[in-house]
Amino acid sequence: MTTRICQLLIVAAIFYQSTLADIANCVFEDTVALTDSSKFANGSYLYEGLLVPPHLTAEYDYIELFEGQRKPVERHVRGCVCKIKQCVKFCCHPRADMYQTSATATPQCEEVLNQELKYTPLLNVTLRNSSRVVMHLLDEFVVQQGIPCEGGYMLMPHVYEDDQWELFENGTLLRLGDAKYYSRRDYCLQAYNTSEEFVLNPMNCPVVYKEPATLMLNTIIMLISAPFLYVTILIYWLIPELWNLHTKCLICYLLSLAIGTTLIVLVNMLHSEFETFACAIIAIHAYSMSHHCIPKKYGLVPFKGRQRRWGVLIR
Repeated sequence: MTTRICQLLIVAAIFYQSTLADIANCVFEDTVALTDSSKFANGSYLYEGLLVPPHLTAEYDYIELFEGQRKPVERHVRGCVCKIKQCVKFCCHPRADMYQTSATATPQCEEVLNQELKYTPLLNVTLRNSSRVVMHLLDEFVVQQGIPCEGGYMLMPHVYEDDQWELFENGTLLRLGDAKYYSRRDYCLQAYNTSEEFVLNPMNCPVVYKEPATLMLNTIIMLISAPFLYVTILIYWLIPELWNLHTKCLICYLLSLAIGTTLIVLVNMLHSEFETFACAIIAIHAYSMSHHCIPKKYGLVPFKGRQRRWGVLIR
C-alpha cells in the first residue's frame, strides 16, 4: 500500500512539473500572459486578435526581469505570441499614464486608461535589411507590458546626446551612446512629456554595483598604511642631510602615493557623491596612483554617474 502511494505521488509530481514546463524553443521575453484572454475548446487562446495554438502555451510560476532575474508569481498561462507576430515592449498599457508616489518610489501604472493616446505611435524602425521605415507600433506589433526593474531611468535624447536610441524590427533596442543592445526583457517604452509634447522613450535599468567582499578589508589596510607614508615623508623632509636629488624624487613619489591612497580610502568609506570637477580631479589622481603605484587588488569604488529621474508625475 505504501509503495502504491509513493508511486502515485511521484506520478503527480512529474505531472505537476510537466504542466509548468516552459514553451519549447521560446524564450520568456517572447511570451505574454493569457490570463484575461479567451480560451477555446481545443486549448487555443485569442490574444489581441491573434490565435495562439496550444503548443505555444504553457503555465509559468515566475516572470523574468532585467538581466534574467526570475521573480516568483502565481501560476498562470503564457503564450509565445512573438513567434506569431513581432513584439514591442511598453512599460504600461499604451493608454495608461505612469506615476510615482515619491521621487524615490518605483514607478507604477495608472489603472484608469486615457480615452486617447497622448503621443504618436508612429516610430522609425530599423528592418533586417538595415533600412528604416515608419511603423505604427500599436498596429504592426504585439504590445507586451511590464516594468523590468526598480530604480530605472528614462532615456532623454532631447536632453542628452548619449541617450539617442534605435528600435529594431524584432523589438531589440540599441542605445547609441555606448552601442549597447537591449532585448525586450531589459527595457520598456513609455510616453514622456518633453514640455512641448509627449514622445515615446525607453526606460533603462541601472547596472547595480556589487561591492567585492575584500574591498573593505583592503581599504582598512590602506587606511593603516597611509599614516606611515606621511611619517616617512616628514622624516625625509626634516633631515637636511638627506636632501639630495634622489630624496626629493622619493618624497614626490611618496607624497603622490599617500594622497592617492587617502583619496581611495575616502571614496571607498564615505560612498559620497561629488561634483563633476571634484570627481574628475579625484578620479584622475586616484587612477594614476592605482595604475602605477597601488596594487590593482585594492580597486576603486566607481563614482556614481548622472542621476536622472523618470520624468513622470509624482503624487
